[in-house]
Amino acid sequence: PPQWGRGIGGYGSRVTSRHGQFLIQNTITTLGDTALQYEPRYDRCRCRGLWVRTRHALLRNFVTYDRTEENLRPQFPLYGAALAAGMITDTWKPAPDMWRHGYQGLTTQAGYGVLSNWIGEFAPEIVNTLRRHGRENTARQVAE
Repeated sequence: PPQWGRGIGGYGSRVTSRHGQFLIQNTITTLGDTALQYEPRYDRCRCRGLWVRTRHALLRNFVTYDRTEENLRPQFPLYGAALAAGMITDTWKPAPDMWRHGYQGLTTQAGYGVLSNWIGEFAPEIVNTLRRHGRENTARQVAE
C-alpha cells in the first residue's frame, strides 16, 4: 500500500506482510492437506514431450492425489488457503478490501504454482543444460 511509504520502513512493512501471508497460507494448506489426507508433493510426469509434460505441470497445480496416490482430487486446501491468507493479511493493511486481496492471493497461487511446477518438471533438463554449458565454457577457456 502507498500509505506504507517508499523508504526502508515501507519496504520492511511490505516484506513482513508478504512473509506473514505465505506463513498463514502454508499453515492452512498443511492443515487442510492433513485433514483430507492429500499428497502435497509434486510428482513429475512419466511421459515424454514438452507439451504433454507442460500440461501435466499445469494440471497438477489444480489437482492432487488423495491418500491412495491413485485418485486425483481438487486442490481445495491450497486455493482455500490462498483466499483465506489474502483476506486475513488484509486486516493489517491501511485500505482494507478483503475480497480483492483474497482474489489476488488466488491468482498469485495459480500463477506461481504453475511456474513452480513447470520448473520442477523440467529441472533435470535445465540443470543438465547449464552443466553442459558450463563445461563447454571451461573447456573453451582452457583451450585459449
